[in-house]
Amino acid sequence: NQEMSKEVRGQIIWRGLDFEVIKYAAHDVELLEDIMWKQVAECKKKQCLKGAELECDFVPVIAYLEWCGIHLDENKWREKMKSDSENLEKCRKILDDWLIEQPFSKTEKIKTTVNYKTVTVPMVSRDTQGDLFNGFDLDYKCNINWDSSKQVCIVADLLGFDTSVISKTTGKESHSVLEKHLKAQKGINDEFLKIYFDYKEFSKVTTTYGQGHINQINPVTTNIHTEYWQLGAASSRMSCGSSKSNITLAKYKGISPKDCTYANMQQLPADEKTRSCFTAHEGNLIVSCDWSALESRLGADIYNESSMIKEYIEGSGDLHSLMAIVFFGDKMEENITTKEVKKKYPHLRKAAKSPEFLIQFGGGAQGLATQLSISEEEAQKYVDNYYSKFIGIADFKKKGSKFVREHGYVLMNPYTGHKMYWWDHKKWLNRQNSFTKEFWDDYKLYHKGTGDSIAVEVSKHFKAASKWDRMALNGPTQGEL
Repeated sequence: NQEMSKEVRGQIIWRGLDFEVIKYAAHDVELLEDIMWKQVAECKKKQCLKGAELECDFVPVIAYLEWCGIHLDENKWREKMKSDSENLEKCRKILDDWLIEQPFSKTEKIKTTVNYKTVTVPMVSRDTQGDLFNGFDLDYKCNINWDSSKQVCIVADLLGFDTSVISKTTGKESHSVLEKHLKAQKGINDEFLKIYFDYKEFSKVTTTYGQGHINQINPVTTNIHTEYWQLGAASSRMSCGSSKSNITLAKYKGISPKDCTYANMQQLPADEKTRSCFTAHEGNLIVSCDWSALESRLGADIYNESSMIKEYIEGSGDLHSLMAIVFFGDKMEENITTKEVKKKYPHLRKAAKSPEFLIQFGGGAQGLATQLSISEEEAQKYVDNYYSKFIGIADFKKKGSKFVREHGYVLMNPYTGHKMYWWDHKKWLNRQNSFTKEFWDDYKLYHKGTGDSIAVEVSKHFKAASKWDRMALNGPTQGEL
């Protein structure tokens, strides 16, 4: 409750260290300890003091990461960029040739932009007029821009895919060629799905992991110094990079600030070529370490899931094989052990990974049906079978759902007190309490299925509850990491 004039702060750049500036800075620091003790009292009240201490202890680690950076071998990176561009062009050529072979490509048209004007052109065309010097070019040329979702939607629709979706932002019908949407429709034209998403993968790699990383190399240290956010997600996990420009570096290099944004170093592609570009300076080493099935092991302990713990302690420790028996046991020989699954049924072990992670992290039948391209009824059987076999997880989910709906937060770590808060929980709870028997009787008669404002409100209410039920199951394992 102390008012401080910020007038001097804006003058420091030209005043320098004179008496007024030093007095302002000293007074600013003088209040920090009082603020800290008020924060400590608040942390004690919310039972998260251990968490606050842990985060404070972690600050030097973040500072070290940002200050030291990581060395990128520019020559290797440029070789990777060249290879990525070549692969992208190969994929584009395959897509173009595939489209030319389609019967509809000679008759259907698309809208495109030429000289800032929207024009209608055929999907494929050829030069039948020619000229005096070059003659004729009778080979068909593809006019589709494979980076334009609108144009790809036209192709997908003609192939029989349903591209229509309801926009989450507007609530209106839109169209999508996102991978999760089209791959849920396997069997319509799998050849197109493969070559199109191969192209999209190389397109992402080329644009995201290209010149931008070279632009971020500091010419003095020859390292990339990005930004890390130690509380970068609601689950308290780190995040890295941003769309914010490194203006100082951009000025130094004489490039546009928009071409010099902080690089994301946590989500680099896992391929050997990309990872090998990050090297140690002479006289140093890079030490790489990883955990085996960390999230599953944490989950087994946090959920107190006896069957999973037993597999880790007494069995082979291969949880994917255990899941394969749970989901696809009817397709295997009787009394098979987890040690035998990997050798005899590797395809079923691999297939079990998707439902394993999706359900453990709070997903339901609808998400699983989309991921596996099966009906919701069949997906529900997988979900029911999972919870019937893993009682500890089922109990944890049930208790977590009840707790978050009552208290408005997920307790991610009982020891540190890290919590994930449901930001509009009071509003949700008030609405929940307003749903009386009279309300539901009226809803069923006049609003259900109409799409009116009340139907939309009810839908949002239950979607929010479903989301936080998932958080209650998934949050603790994410927070423990």
